[in-house]
Amino acid sequence: MKDNNSQKSSTQKVGTPLRLLQAMSHSLLEHLELACGESLLTAEKQLRKLEKQQVKLQLKLDECQQALDAAIAAGKMKAREKRTHELAELQVLLGRLQDDHRQLLEYVEGLRREIAQTLELGQDIVRVADTAGGLLRQRSAGALPEPVVAEQDVTLDASAQLAAEESLAAAEIPQPVAAEVVTEVIAEAAPEAPAARPARPRRSRRRTTEG
Repeated sequence: MKDNNSQKSSTQKVGTPLRLLQAMSHSLLEHLELACGESLLTAEKQLRKLEKQQVKLQLKLDECQQALDAAIAAGKMKAREKRTHELAELQVLLGRLQDDHRQLLEYVEGLRREIAQTLELGQDIVRVADTAGGLLRQRSAGALPEPVVAEQDVTLDASAQLAAEESLAAAEIPQPVAAEVVTEVIAEAAPEAPAARPARPRRSRRRTTEG
């Protein structure tokens, strides 16, 4: 849920179109940078989570391979078959996880390039704001006539920011296919604690008296 403060409108005194253009240009660029940063942060967070799961699965696969080698050395056919089947499943799952990681990595790299291009184009917005500011300074110095326009409150709300955030959020980030399965496999493959043996009832010893 978004913070209520981000949805509140900010009202500025804007008396002329130039002042309005200058104020809205700065606001648009700020909202654009914020939306791009949040989008990249979300994708990178998901990528790091996927990398951690991949490391855990690889460790589990190594443990399974060691158990298989031990079963072969001991000549335990039943354990050997079980570990062979488990190892095959883990290898398939690791392959799927690697595919997920590759797709998500390509997405993040593409997103970084697009953000860089977007912010580079956004410099034109800065130039618009600077040009408007220069004209306003000329007017203040008397080089340009001041238009007779009554100052009024112009509300600069957060609609531009919300629209940019929703647009970027709507972009489909590749969802990891194997992530949930990996979590379940790692949890299920955890070694079980040996069952406690039932306590034997203690026998009471009776003292025998002699004579």
